[in-house]
Amino acid sequence: MVIIPNEYGRAGRIWSGRIASSKFVRFCEEVSSVEDVVTVELRFGQDGHGRTTVNGLASVSCSLPCHRCAADMKHRINAEIDARIVHTETQASEIGDNIDVIVCDQGAVEINTLVEDDLILSIPWQVCPSNEACQIDGAREYLAEGSKSAERRQPFASLRDMLRE
Repeated sequence: MVIIPNEYGRAGRIWSGRIASSKFVRFCEEVSSVEDVVTVELRFGQDGHGRTTVNGLASVSCSLPCHRCAADMKHRINAEIDARIVHTETQASEIGDNIDVIVCDQGAVEINTLVEDDLILSIPWQVCPSNEACQIDGAREYLAEGSKSAERRQPFASLRDMLRE
């Protein structure tokens, strides 16, 4: 879906709909699998300086690999969008660092372009519900048992003996 953000902002319009997840190429590369659609609701307006604002939510269910144990876990991602839309990098640099900015150098833009970065930034690092549930705990127990039974290793002990000679 292609819109003209400035027109939406001046009119204070709302865009609501479902977008095929295949439109979010970079997001799909970061997750194991994803539902067929991403649900999006965006409210457009203008700030006190006449810049177009976009606020809303994009949500999707997907499977994510835990970065600790690599197990795939189902997860719902809710990406909050709160940004200003400008036409040039110069305009973007004039806005404070604590405000998200989307540079849209052309008049029209696809909705997925407005929300994909926020979806990617909303991917959690650890998706296991708690450290106890993470599959890596089994590996941790295995290593702990091995260290109890093994003597302390000193790989450079022979080097010390050689230096004394």
